[in-house]
Amino acid sequence: MPGIVRFGVSMDTKLLKEFDRKICSRGYAASREAAASREAAASAEAGAPARHAAGNRSEAIRDLVRDKLVELAWQDGPGQGRDVVGTLTIVYDHDVRDLTDRLTDIQHRRHDSIIASTHAHLTPHTCLEVIIFRGRPAAIRTIADALLAAKGVRHGKLVTTTTGSEFHEHRYRR
Repeated sequence: MPGIVRFGVSMDTKLLKEFDRKICSRGYAASREAAASREAAASAEAGAPARHAAGNRSEAIRDLVRDKLVELAWQDGPGQGRDVVGTLTIVYDHDVRDLTDRLTDIQHRRHDSIIASTHAHLTPHTCLEVIIFRGRPAAIRTIADALLAAKGVRHGKLVTTTTGSEFHEHRYRR
């Protein structure tokens, strides 16, 4: 049964201060002062000593660990048999001869890895398309590379993640 494990991390003071500053600016806590004030008030009411409040370090560290696990899942090495997901965003010139047909053909040939796509007209000559993939990392990269290499594609980017199934969710008490 999944649970929470508490563990300690040793860190250089300067590095920790920078980490706290970054996580507070990213919304892990409204501010150090607000978090400290809330914790001090709660501790005083409970008669407990105030704890150190420098943002939600635990959640920030969990997010960093999850991010690294996603990165490793996309390395597609031995034992990496899980499906991953990703999105490819491309911007292209729809006036380039046969480009839309080529992009559509590439996607149809690999329909087993493509969940959905959406298309938007940015200007009279420029389109944006977002394609959502699910499958093995190498297969998704191959399709994305083929789409990005098509003449007339001006820019594109593959954003990678996982299905999330490997992350056990813990329900926090409030």
